[in-house]
Amino acid sequence: MLGRLADIVERLEGGRRWQILALLAEGPLSSAELGRHFRFSPTLRWHLRELHTLGLVAYNRRGARYHLVRPAVEALADFCTQLDQAAPDDAPARLPRSTDSARWPAPVAAS
Repeated sequence: MLGRLADIVERLEGGRRWQILALLAEGPLSSAELGRHFRFSPTLRWHLRELHTLGLVAYNRRGARYHLVRPAVEALADFCTQLDQAAPDDAPARLPRSTDSARWPAPVAAS
């Protein structure tokens, strides 16, 4: 169970999937309704598919809406709470990633 939840947290690393989950926490939405909240609508379907694969989001074909899978989201929330409680008080809010600087080229200075 721990490995599965850790995998989910890792695959939710980007803020967009968290934003989608936050919107769906307010109630079921169609992909068009979700798309109105984001500039990245071409990739929205991919993010929704990924959330569905993780078991956090389901699609109701009859209503053509996405909704949260509450038991899975609650298990994820419990896992995150346990991680937070296990972290030392002086731990940083976000650990720096060693690949951050290598991922993007340095900005080019204007001449």
